[in-house]
Amino acid sequence: MEYRRCQGKSYMILEQQEAVSGYEFFMLRENRISGILPMQQMQNGEGVRYWYEISGRHDLEGYARFHKLGFKLLENFILSLYRTVCSLGEYLLLEDGISLDPAMIYMNYNDREISFCYIPGNKKKLTDSLKDFMEYFLKHMEHGEQKETEICYQVYEKSQMEHVCLLDLVELVAKNPAQEDGGVYPAESQDVWEESEPETVKQEKEQKTGKKGRFKGNFLLKKKFSLKFGNKKTKEGESRFVFEPEEFVEETSNPTVFLGSESKEVIGELRYEGDGRGKNFKIDVPSFLIGSQEDEVNGVIFTSSVSRHHAAIYKEDDKYYIEDLNSTNGTYLNGELLSYKEKVLLSKNDKVKFADEMYRFV
Repeated sequence: MEYRRCQGKSYMILEQQEAVSGYEFFMLRENRISGILPMQQMQNGEGVRYWYEISGRHDLEGYARFHKLGFKLLENFILSLYRTVCSLGEYLLLEDGISLDPAMIYMNYNDREISFCYIPGNKKKLTDSLKDFMEYFLKHMEHGEQKETEICYQVYEKSQMEHVCLLDLVELVAKNPAQEDGGVYPAESQDVWEESEPETVKQEKEQKTGKKGRFKGNFLLKKKFSLKFGNKKTKEGESRFVFEPEEFVEETSNPTVFLGSESKEVIGELRYEGDGRGKNFKIDVPSFLIGSQEDEVNGVIFTSSVSRHHAAIYKEDDKYYIEDLNSTNGTYLNGELLSYKEKVLLSKNDKVKFADEMYRFV
């Protein structure tokens, strides 16, 4: 697996020994399937390379390096997986092609949308992949509210059963722990996601795809089920998938920029050298996250050109390394654009640019 930037877009490249042709690849190439990352196939000798476009997205494995995985993420994951399986059914594609490797599950920080990689010819059953994913989830799980934690363990237990039904898991995570009776109320026959999204979102999706309904032939969807989120009186409740970013409050004063001494010792600090309102950052934790999302990063850069999770600096054995986190406008080290997940050693007085904001490492 490798990562590249090409013509302003980011790609994850997966190499396979055998090329897959025919119906499965044709449908993936010719259609934009909801919940599946766009993919192109390129020959590589006797093998093949699949290029998945991941622009503006972050993989779950990378996310888990900085955040504990909680109930909300699991809820989003299960419902996204359910919707994606339904979408594949519309094109008569098998759900076993979905990879649940955390390094191949991608999340968009802007709207919390989760997308999956579809690997043509994948021989691993989705039920087995789900078992492995839930084991990974428990290892990185945050133990928050008791009811939410209990639901996470219930999902894990059901996922380990020999015959697991995805709709059983949907039913579990759709329960609102905040409700006194844990209420999940039956609704008229309709798809799960239609009740969980605002009418405007549904209309936009229908206009783009021109499709409604779902495919009922897939293995995990054999159980017929209807449910409704929220309380009985709320038909157009809050969406579980729409994320509204907070407005950034910019600093009101310009910091004093200290250019540093001539000492050769690396002190682990980024010093602002731009012409805006940036500030210096002391790298005081082993994994220092830089971006524009104030409540989720260690070093906040208040500018629209910087991604929410833009880059990270790691301290290992008194050395510092920088890595781009698939930022939209890139991370540059001494003028060179870094690739996603490219971990590079930092030296004293290196010039580091996050989008258009310049810093010097000392």
